[in-house]
Amino acid sequence: MQLNLKNNSFKITLLFIFFLFNICENTNAKIANTIVGKVEKEIITSVDLHNQIRLNLYTEGVVENKENYLGAQAQALDRLIERAIKKIEIDKYKIEIYSQEELKINMDSMAKAINIQNLKEDFNRRKLAYQFMMDGMILDLKWNTLIYSLYQNQININPTEIENRIEQLLETEVKEDSFNLSEIILKNSEDIEKKYNEIKKLNNQNEFVKAVQLFSNSTSTYKNGNLGWFKKGDLNKQYLNNIKSLKINEITLPIKIDSGFLILRLNDKKINKKEIDRTKIRKKVEGFMKNQKLTFYSRNHFNTVKSNILIKIKWKNLYLL
Repeated sequence: MQLNLKNNSFKITLLFIFFLFNICENTNAKIANTIVGKVEKEIITSVDLHNQIRLNLYTEGVVENKENYLGAQAQALDRLIERAIKKIEIDKYKIEIYSQEELKINMDSMAKAINIQNLKEDFNRRKLAYQFMMDGMILDLKWNTLIYSLYQNQININPTEIENRIEQLLETEVKEDSFNLSEIILKNSEDIEKKYNEIKKLNNQNEFVKAVQLFSNSTSTYKNGNLGWFKKGDLNKQYLNNIKSLKINEITLPIKIDSGFLILRLNDKKINKKEIDRTKIRKKVEGFMKNQKLTFYSRNHFNTVKSNILIKIKWKNLYLL
């Protein structure tokens, strides 16, 4: 089925038309439930706007106060218009199927991003609209089903492109740096610059072990400060940034940590070659490139529909907390 956009242009009128009193989902406060917008027969209410604003602030880790709430309204309204347009398209094509597996992946990703184990419990605790969030996720998955059904036959991936991308991945993923490190930890109260210069002098004389015994306030002192081998992926970004430019036997500048200052020494470095399953890499590359093309078609399809929408906005800031 092809869209006849001339005969199916959407009209959005964002007006305050009438007022109802309704209980906002998962909140105890009464909110004047105003119709703030229409997309064809789809209605956007102030409760929808309230739920979307709070959801956006929550997922972005932003403090929920009046300033942030008001500042988030325009973006929330855009998302609600997007949801309404997608729903009309989905209903037109009678799309009911979506991937339960992808829904679980999306839920897990969201929970991981905000460092929460049980998303539903956290939503309930914060009095956020859990079902509203779920409906949005399901809508997006149905939209993906629609785009795939419309454009799957147009997805052509050049085999040469795949091979080139595989080679690029192999170049970066097969090799993994490992570092052998030692440490000295200095207390906050010490003259850091003076101590560092003394440590650097001893290290230049190949007497780093002596520097450890004289100055280090670490439990690793009994091992002469040696920490052993670390893979690149096991080191936090701050430490990695400090050691990656070092030559063998050089030390970092003091790094501020909770207990004082850390000085790392690069004792040795090696490159490990990881075993790579080329079949898995190929599948990963093909999936990535297919998703890229589907994203392109999705964006174009949505923008084509949206370009035929007449948008009228008459809207003022709401503060519903």
